Amino acid sequence: MNSNPLCPPRRLSSVPLALLLLLAACGGEDGTLRVIRDGKWADFDHQRRDTLSADEEARLVLCGSDTGQSQEEDVGISACIHIPMDKALLGTGPRTLQISGTSYVKKTETVPAYTFTPREGNSPELRAVWVQTSCFERPDPLSSDVMQLVHGQLVLEENSATRLRGRLVLKMEGVTYGPCYGGGAEAELDFDASL
Repeated sequence: MNSNPLCPPRRLSSVPLALLLLLAACGGEDGTLRVIRDGKWADFDHQRRDTLSADEEARLVLCGSDTGQSQEEDVGISACIHIPMDKALLGTGPRTLQISGTSYVKKTETVPAYTFTPREGNSPELRAVWVQTSCFERPDPLSSDVMQLVHGQLVLEENSATRLRGRLVLKMEGVTYGPCYGGGAEAELDFDASL
C-alpha cells in the first residue's frame, strides 16, 4: 500500500510488474532529472522541454527546471543534457546506444565548444554527452571550462529522419557547464522530439 499522501492510490492488480516498479517512486511519467546543488540533490522536473536540431550534426537536448524553494528563488534554475550525434543516425530505426566517455566543455562567447574522449563500449554515433545548468542570478565563480565523466544508455524506440522518441538513462560525475555551478547529475528521462 502506498503510504505517500502525495501519490494517488493505484489498483495494483491491474498494473504490470515492470510498470509497478516504475510507479513505486511516484515520479512523473517522463522520469526524473536531478543535479547536485549546494551539496544535495535538486530535482529539475517542474517544466520539461525536449528539442531536436540538425545542421552539421544532430543534437538532442533534454531540459528541466527547478521552481525554486521560495519567492526569492522563483526564477529557478534549468538543467539541460546535450547529446550531439552523427546526423546519419537519424532515420536508421530503433536502436540502443551506449554512453561512456569524458566530455570537455569549453566556455565561449556563443555556443559552447566540446571535445569528447570515448571509453570502451561507447556507441560511435554519439559525439558527446554533457550537462549544463543555467539561471538568471549572478554567475558562480566556478563558471568556466569543465570536465564530465558520463555513462548510461540512450534507447531510441522511434528514430525517423525527423523524430526521436525513447528513454535516456545517464549518470554524470564532474561539474555542470554554465553560469550556475552544479555537481554530478542523474537522469532517467522519456523524450519525444521532432525537427
